[in-house]
Amino acid sequence: MTHLLKRGMLALAMMAGLAFAAPAMAVDCTTSTTPNVAGTLANAQFEILQKLCAQSAKPDLDVSGVAPVTGAFTATGNGAVFTPAAGRPFNLTVYATGGTAPGSALNATVYLARSIDGGTTYLPITATGAQLFSFTTVANESLYETQTGVTYRLICTLYTSGTVNYRFAQ
Repeated sequence: MTHLLKRGMLALAMMAGLAFAAPAMAVDCTTSTTPNVAGTLANAQFEILQKLCAQSAKPDLDVSGVAPVTGAFTATGNGAVFTPAAGRPFNLTVYATGGTAPGSALNATVYLARSIDGGTTYLPITATGAQLFSFTTVANESLYETQTGVTYRLICTLYTSGTVNYRFAQ
């Protein structure tokens, strides 16, 4: 399969002295070694081209294939389950209807819980025994999961009034 070097990669390639007449260079990245295009590249240029070829084969981070999960709390309880793709960052946003400014109160307490057993048991996320990701105000968190099949959900343990909205996305 032939890959066109992406615009940012092409700019990097041009800075490294890989300027060619064409605006993009087609390279066969499926071979075990990247071809030395017409034998015209210096060793350093060839090594950079190999690295760029390897980078072009990696998936774009903004295309995870995982559908966002949204929900809302109007009482205590468990939120919807989100299963992120492993090895990629994902985001969690928590906000109250009518209160999206930083520091806006949720009128509730919600915490992020994680399950490693297919959703049978959800535990709060901790560091050295202290619970993390417990929210009483608007939050926008970026997280990262390394294991396949791990699920997350928010749990509302204290509710006063209003609506607490959330969104998981990857």
